[in-house]
Amino acid sequence: MGMAASFPDHVMDLRAQVHEWDSAPAPLNHLLISLPPPTPHKLGSPFLSRWPSTPPAPADGKQAAVEGARSSAMPTALKAFLNSPVGPRTTHFWGPVSNWGFILAGMANMNKPPELISGHMTAVMCVYSGLFMRFAWVVRPRNYFLMATHASNESVQLYQLSRYARAQGYLEKKEPEAQH
Repeated sequence: MGMAASFPDHVMDLRAQVHEWDSAPAPLNHLLISLPPPTPHKLGSPFLSRWPSTPPAPADGKQAAVEGARSSAMPTALKAFLNSPVGPRTTHFWGPVSNWGFILAGMANMNKPPELISGHMTAVMCVYSGLFMRFAWVVRPRNYFLMATHASNESVQLYQLSRYARAQGYLEKKEPEAQH
């Protein structure tokens, strides 16, 4: 029994149409050939190529001298940081920056009574930060800023969890019933 006999007629019609579409010339192929090839960024990300590494030259000479002096005075370490794969032009930088909100909120809650602490949420935050510390270590390039952020959050949340456990009586020493 052949392949054509095993499929219903409407499936065979669709397969024939797909074959016709694949063999027909694409209407936009001539446009794609005329486009210049994309210029790869030195970091390998096509999204980073939107930001020029050097500012455009100003029209007047005086302004150009000021701009040239300013750009040459920038330390190479700062330039390397600005253009790095985890620098401020990427989400690999701004994600950890926004996560500092968790840390600051946890530090602000240190002065509040421990009865207000949610044990479940604090435990979830501990697991979350532990997982993302592992992620920050495994991802390439390693994101030390993300790792430091989650290590700080882990510390704050573990402290809050210990306050909760003490307030709930989980950390009290229990004396055996036989000694009473």
